[in-house]
Amino acid sequence: MALYNVESINIRSRNTGEADKIITLFSKHYGKIHAIAKGGRRPTSKFGGRLELFSYNHMQLATARTLDIISQCEMIESFYKLRENREKLNAGFYMVKLIDIITEDRQKNDELFELLLGALYALGSSTDANVLCRAFEVKLCDIEGFMPSEAMLERKFKKLPLIVGRLLGDFESIPNDLTERDLEISGRVFRELISEHTGKDIRKVRAAI
Repeated sequence: MALYNVESINIRSRNTGEADKIITLFSKHYGKIHAIAKGGRRPTSKFGGRLELFSYNHMQLATARTLDIISQCEMIESFYKLRENREKLNAGFYMVKLIDIITEDRQKNDELFELLLGALYALGSSTDANVLCRAFEVKLCDIEGFMPSEAMLERKFKKLPLIVGRLLGDFESIPNDLTERDLEISGRVFRELISEHTGKDIRKVRAAI
């Protein structure tokens, strides 16, 4: 079996067999990968907390016929603070779920990877998960190339171009002058837009609470 290294974020997991876990990784250079952690559910597993949702790791994988096998794993960042706060947990789950829904297996997308990583870091220090979720949606549409023109945005809501301009800034420097209505409208418009362009109805995915 050939070995290769990835820098990745855990975006989904499920149990399989007696003690194994299948982890969906979103990686910097290989896109989305499904890999199996043999014995990953055992209390004595060598992986420890590195298989938790959101964990950002260096991994060594071994190629296999169906699922690649996680051979080694070194944690870069656990993002444990997200799991200690319900609002941040919901927001992080929403972001990784969006990435999982809109990406295909093994399709490299460095910009999306950096977007997700930056959003998770921002969530760890931010007090407003709702703003970060709305910014994440807007930035995702911009990266994927289906950002509407300013005129089209204005037809949806006159103030929307201004709102979008604010949300496209760095996560850490988004102005705090956006109202709840601004965020609600942006969320509705961009969830509809992502659903339309991907053919997958993300409006049923629970957004940040």
